[in-house]
Amino acid sequence: MKSAMCDCGPKGPLERRYGLCAPTDAISDDLSDAISTLHSLGVAHCELRTVEGVPFLELPIERRRQIGALLSREALQVALLDTDVGSAALGKPFAPQWEVFRAGLNAAKEVGASAVRVYSFSMAGASPDEGRDEVIARLARMAELAAQSGTMLLVENQPGTYAQTGVQLGELLVGVNSPALGAAFNPAGFVACKLHPFLIAFMAGPAKNYVRCLRIRDARLEDGQPVLPDQGNGDLRELISALAARSYDGFFSLDPGLDGGAETFCAAYRAFQAIVEGLL
Repeated sequence: MKSAMCDCGPKGPLERRYGLCAPTDAISDDLSDAISTLHSLGVAHCELRTVEGVPFLELPIERRRQIGALLSREALQVALLDTDVGSAALGKPFAPQWEVFRAGLNAAKEVGASAVRVYSFSMAGASPDEGRDEVIARLARMAELAAQSGTMLLVENQPGTYAQTGVQLGELLVGVNSPALGAAFNPAGFVACKLHPFLIAFMAGPAKNYVRCLRIRDARLEDGQPVLPDQGNGDLRELISALAARSYDGFFSLDPGLDGGAETFCAAYRAFQAIVEGLL
């Protein structure tokens, strides 16, 4: 395995206290390099999104099983399996997305993932009022199947999808009302929609009660461009502090959304360290 050691200070306390995880492809397309970096930081949980540049669900079943076995040998648990389910337009037939979702739940079982990430369907020109009932119906059906499989379903706010605002995310979560459905709260996604993540998306509605994963991702309000944590308008300090005060037991996902591989990822980790240390 190639070395990708990162000298980011004390190893382990952040992960142990805050349930820190990271998508492997946020570090490297080479899974071995990503594992090495996570080990050097003392991070024991990861996310699977793409491996070797290929979406995990598009890999052959045998390759997925090999990856699951490798992660097990390396003592890395999969916190979240990221899928593109729900990125398709709401007006398109649901059946193909449903089959991909079922495959995602099976793949989650293969690698021991505790949760599967989806989106809330592209509006593609339709208004939220027009799409609300259908989005809720689709997510309710997915949450029911997730509950049967013992897997948590997380819906992430994504610009252009139904749940792109805090109000709509809250309406969706309350409308489905399932213990199997939570939120993967992405501050940068709200910033891209010109919304303040803490006051407008988190504090102002019920979505805060459903957060099971907080993306540690920041962006600038003026242009939506991603930046290192705490260098933009993502309100990460406020969000982390509020969740900690609410006895948060979900994951913090270090997913900076920036190019630069392991070096940039480690810079994001150091920025997260500084945020947490400032709150202690």
